[in-house]
Amino acid sequence: MDVDKGRGRVAFVAAVVVSSALVLGGGLVLTDRDGTIGLLDAHTWARIEAVSIDVPTTTSERWLERHAAHGLAAIDPQLSPEDMAVVERLGAALGLSDERAARWRWDALAEELGKLGEQTVPIEVEFNAVTAQEKNALLERWPVLGDPFHPDFDATLKENRDAIEQLLSSSPMAQQRAALDERLRGLREATNRAWVEEARVFRVVRAYENLHRAAALMRSGGANARYYQTLLACERGAL
Repeated sequence: MDVDKGRGRVAFVAAVVVSSALVLGGGLVLTDRDGTIGLLDAHTWARIEAVSIDVPTTTSERWLERHAAHGLAAIDPQLSPEDMAVVERLGAALGLSDERAARWRWDALAEELGKLGEQTVPIEVEFNAVTAQEKNALLERWPVLGDPFHPDFDATLKENRDAIEQLLSSSPMAQQRAALDERLRGLREATNRAWVEEARVFRVVRAYENLHRAAALMRSGGANARYYQTLLACERGAL
């Protein structure tokens, strides 16, 4: 991998994140304690502050996933202060006191999302069926409305506007569709909230995993450990 090329790929995004943070008055996470804002500081700030479904990762994280042992090596906070910042700050914001709490909440959210999906699917099926019935009822009375290029389309729509509006807004089918639509909106909003929380919790879980893997990799030493340090040095470069 070309480290300089990798740095170039993240520089623009990191600069945007930093600029946005400063404009919004957000406090960046200066994890190296030298007072400068680095690329990885910006990335860490996004991991902590973003209320979204995104789970930002870095090249060094991916290197750890591929080359470090999967286990529970004792964490050394000094190896990755960026991941410690995520654990401490985002973990505190989410009420996750430790790694066990983070994993428990992540599993619980996966279960919650599964249940929401199970509730949503049959309502979507029913909603689509009722919508199809409405369409059929509309075309049975005014067949030309199925073709917006039909020469009688505009005249039919104008002459029957009130009846068409009644069918689509206050008929029993329309009321049933509206009720189903309301239920779907509620379920989708709940699902979106759960997805956002799941992503934020997963960032904490990943931070713990990174810390364990970094400890294991540095303990084993060798070329892979040295290259990991090179990647980190690249990512920590100042803007």
